[in-house]
Amino acid sequence: MKQYLSVLCLSVILIFPTRAQQVDAPTIAITNITVIDGTGSAQQPNMTLVIKNEIISDLFPTGQKTLPGESKILDMSGHFVLPGLIDAHVHLTKNPDPEKRLKALLASGTTTVRDMGGDARTLSVLARDAKLGTIQTPNIYYSAVLFGASFLQDPRTRFAARGLKPGEAPWMRVVTGHTDLPQIIAEAKGTGATGIKLYSAIEPGLLKQITNEAHRQGLKVWSHATIFPSKPSDAVSAGADVLSHSGGLYPEAFSGLPSGFNEAITEWMPKQDFSTDPGDAPYDSLYHLMANNGTILEPTFSAGESPRVDTGQAGQSQHLAEAARNIDMSARRAWTIGATREAYEAGVTIAAGTDSDGSVPVQSEIETLVEHGVSPLDAIKAATLNNARAIGIEETHGSLEVGKRADFVLLSGDPLQDINFLRNIILVAKDGVLYPQNASVSNEVGQDSGNEREVDKKELLRLNEELARSQIVDRDSAFIEQVALDDFRVLAPGGLIENKSQVIAGLSAWDATDVQLTGTEVLFYGDIALVMGRMDIDGIMKPVGRWGPLKYMSTWVREGEEWRLLLRSLTPCKEILLKMGRC
Repeated sequence: MKQYLSVLCLSVILIFPTRAQQVDAPTIAITNITVIDGTGSAQQPNMTLVIKNEIISDLFPTGQKTLPGESKILDMSGHFVLPGLIDAHVHLTKNPDPEKRLKALLASGTTTVRDMGGDARTLSVLARDAKLGTIQTPNIYYSAVLFGASFLQDPRTRFAARGLKPGEAPWMRVVTGHTDLPQIIAEAKGTGATGIKLYSAIEPGLLKQITNEAHRQGLKVWSHATIFPSKPSDAVSAGADVLSHSGGLYPEAFSGLPSGFNEAITEWMPKQDFSTDPGDAPYDSLYHLMANNGTILEPTFSAGESPRVDTGQAGQSQHLAEAARNIDMSARRAWTIGATREAYEAGVTIAAGTDSDGSVPVQSEIETLVEHGVSPLDAIKAATLNNARAIGIEETHGSLEVGKRADFVLLSGDPLQDINFLRNIILVAKDGVLYPQNASVSNEVGQDSGNEREVDKKELLRLNEELARSQIVDRDSAFIEQVALDDFRVLAPGGLIENKSQVIAGLSAWDATDVQLTGTEVLFYGDIALVMGRMDIDGIMKPVGRWGPLKYMSTWVREGEEWRLLLRSLTPCKEILLKMGRC
């Protein structure tokens, strides 16, 4: 067998791929940069940021400490660094090609997103692959949506739960006063959701019960500002962590609100002139209640700039666009801006979310905040540390601090002098992996895009094809000895096997005659490369039957002029992956 078998770790069917950057990666030091750390503190000039194994391992004035001898040093004099941006409000499954949109988001500096309502089957796959690094995307956190029975008339409840009865999907659920809340919230948590989103037709008393149970089970509670018929103050008093849509604070001053969202946007909202002063009572009391309770406000300016247009499943939001035509959107936007300014001045924590399918960069929200009175430092904090708090990941994300994840953005100019520099992206880092956005930085970090990479790609494809045939079809005794490592649990014929001799016996029962690899991609991260795609095997896996399609990934590291295999993994192509064209 080839040399790479000596380091081969094969996980048959069950073991997930391991992120390439989890190996002992080289230390990277970015020197002579100005740091905007995301906490709201003043910028720090002439600093050095050190990355080791996905983590910010040090941050200090350049020259104050000696760098480790093996460090790769990137001198970025004249550049500015801030935490990776977070979009606190997206709807990814409305987009027909979410992976393409996510890759563009990452390139724009967004390293994390919070999805506020969609098909959790798709979102769980995207979130998993984002964490494993098998697709270029921000990390993804998502919600499970709860609402009253009247909201079932909304077509989105069907689109997000296709194949299931509307209102009964664990991530898109009807709740009433008779609902077993511990059970349905446990099921929502089981989908992988980070938070519960409260949407429509929930009475104040039930809001409190849901919030208490969600918090007890370790989930965040994210709410529409008004959950008709409940007011914003009802959600705040219930303990909601985040209110979405500053414009949704408007109903606080009114009694006799509609019983649900759809009635509100089609009948009640068109009658409003938005002439109430967002600085007067009862709004001032609401802002102080939010500030005292630590409730975060997410304005979503971008959502009100134009009627919504579906880019994916036709018709799921058409009713929203039609309703918007009957509402004075200009007056509503002016009221939204005023309410956001008043809340900010009252000490309410502001978050930043676009309420888009990923087509609107979060920079647009930051720019609007600055345009209407929020300081550049606080606007940046809204899209970094405040958004991390909204999600519940502030201990590991959202600011540039030692021990936190190495998620950051390198800019060509000072965004505190001109907020538009947030769009001048030189480099994006997510989990310590560098994604250069121009050729000069690509050369600095060793991610060349020229002939050398093409040669490497051809060699890796050849090695990968040879590896697949060796492990699946040839399977000589040396190979089988190497794959049956004691610290791997593999599904072999006959059940889950942990004993090494039983694993070897099970693997020898394969009867594979050929293997085909399709959809192969090669991604480079400096001297580390990922090769991934679909594998189809001709033959049978006795006594289970024929093999189904598999996703495979192999991780390689360059040593001198050769590529050495580090890790290998296979996972089954589940039905949802096949529907998404992911296998």
